[in-house]
Amino acid sequence: MQKCFPDYVQPTKDQEIFCSGVIGGTPDQLALWLSEMNRICLHSKKGHDIEDQAAMNILVHHYLNNKLKKFNLKDNWVIHMATGGPTQFFEPWGFKDRIKQRYGIVPDWEDYAIVHQFNRIPEIHKHILKVYE
Repeated sequence: MQKCFPDYVQPTKDQEIFCSGVIGGTPDQLALWLSEMNRICLHSKKGHDIEDQAAMNILVHHYLNNKLKKFNLKDNWVIHMATGGPTQFFEPWGFKDRIKQRYGIVPDWEDYAIVHQFNRIPEIHKHILKVYE
């Protein structure tokens, strides 16, 4: 957020961050959503390559907050392996402690319908490739 949309850092800093890698909805609503994300990205400072995630969170927290169904780790819909473990960053960067504090769980990727970014953990990547090849 800081590198792409610095004006939104302060009002968003205490908000839950949603990943733009997994979103759902009807085709018409997704087309509108992605169009709005693209419109916001046109105003990015271009300081980072994940401006789509920053744009999505601007939409979530500043424009459409009450019009969305938001899932979290306790819903078992999706886990994002970059922050949901067990990457090399899971414990040292505090993700494990924050998740446990916020949701009262330590997530297990096998409990989720969607495992986003599974290729970031070689053992899980191999397991999923074996199952779906």
